[in-house]
Amino acid sequence: MARKKKIIEMEIKDNIFPNKSVGEFEGKKIICKGGIKGQRVKVLLGRKKRDYIEGKILEILDKSPIETEIGCPHFGSCGGCTYQRIPYEEELKFKESLVLELFEREGIKDFNYLGIEESPRIEGY
Repeated sequence: MARKKKIIEMEIKDNIFPNKSVGEFEGKKIICKGGIKGQRVKVLLGRKKRDYIEGKILEILDKSPIETEIGCPHFGSCGGCTYQRIPYEEELKFKESLVLELFEREGIKDFNYLGIEESPRIEGY
């Protein structure tokens, strides 16, 4: 007999590369695709891994403090605008933290980090 999958609510505590969010439920780490740090989400729990449980975000219950209104009428239908709900300056900081965390995780220390270069066009690209 198939087991019913559990649906939980959690706050996204962190983001990791590539486009994953991290939360916690009953002392266990939950990792989902998508999401923004600070959001409260409804999650369908999936496979248990060694160090975490996979989840799928079903619904955003509360927005992150850094989120703004969505400007694109096609938001969510094409998949190319994961971070459109946060101001561009915050998106740059967010992406920079992901890149630096990757370097740290891989033990890369002696490098000349040039930062994240701003795009001349921040919408509709």
